[in-house]
Amino acid sequence: MKLNTENIPKEFQYLKEYAEEWGITDDGYRAEKIENANKEELQELVNLLRNLDDDNMDAWLAGDESYSENPSAEYIAYSCLMIAMQRAGIELSKRTAKQ
Repeated sequence: MKLNTENIPKEFQYLKEYAEEWGITDDGYRAEKIENANKEELQELVNLLRNLDDDNMDAWLAGDESYSENPSAEYIAYSCLMIAMQRAGIELSKRTAKQ
């Protein structure tokens, strides 16, 4: 899905392509995509999460739009991207433990 940058805070627009790819709203499909991702893709998501300005992201995602009955597609995609980045870390840890 193509996201509209006008609905994304400027400091997070660099994540737009990731939100379009990984911000999958269906938990099962998102989990499947992460499980099928290669190590490099997972590491990239983990690195994005590590370098993220958590305070500003939290301020956006826990802000006024979080109470909306009709949040923007961008808000939803970024919320799902956050879940995907966290899940990528878990998946990467599982794979490392198996080695």
